[in-house]
Amino acid sequence: VDIIAVLNLDEYLQGVVPSEMPLEWPEEALKAQAVLARSYVIHQMEKNKNRHYHVDSSVLDQKYTYALNWSLDQQRKLNSIITNTHK
Repeated sequence: VDIIAVLNLDEYLQGVVPSEMPLEWPEEALKAQAVLARSYVIHQMEKNKNRHYHVDSSVLDQKYTYALNWSLDQQRKLNSIITNTHK
């Protein structure tokens, strides 16, 4: 049985960015990761548009972890990074 989560792009990135690198890293590094992750998933969505899912949640695509336990400060930092990298 495969479970497929349907997420908007920002929700997806909130699970990818902290799974790929620690939120304690410098903000500019996290921003770069968010831009790269966004670019990669958009490419994969187009490439795999005829499949039931676009990306795998493992390191085969981008590591994605659902419902990480962040502190309020970490959540604010993550939201700011993701919001400010797609303008």
